[in-house]
Amino acid sequence: MKAAEAGRWDGPVSGDVSDWESASVHWVIQREDLAARRFDRAFTDVFWNP
Repeated sequence: MKAAEAGRWDGPVSGDVSDWESASVHWVIQREDLAARRFDRAFTDVFWNP
């Protein structure tokens, strides 16, 4: 809603909470891999709450 109010969302936005779904994406990477840009060794996990 805040993005729509700030003009950063193109299209209609529902204010009804039941119209929205959420997900959390967590990712981790070791510092050495990040410095070496070895993103193939990163780990991700997604939690989806319908």
